[in-house]
Amino acid sequence: MVKRFGEKKRLNIYLPESLYKRISEDADHLGITKSAMAQIAIINYYAPSIRGSNPRCLMSSRKPLEI
Repeated sequence: MVKRFGEKKRLNIYLPESLYKRISEDADHLGITKSAMAQIAIINYYAPSIRGSNPRCLMSSRKPLEI
């Protein structure tokens, strides 16, 4: 993975078991770590707001996340 944002910081999260299982299966299938999969997903989710175009991140919408 390309290091684009300088120094990396650690983030620990708790996930619903079903989501964790899905991430684990998909990461195994793709041959990458769960951390890499999560990092890619988060970067892609926030990419429009990082670039300054059409932000779709939760912070810009101010709407609660529903799971």
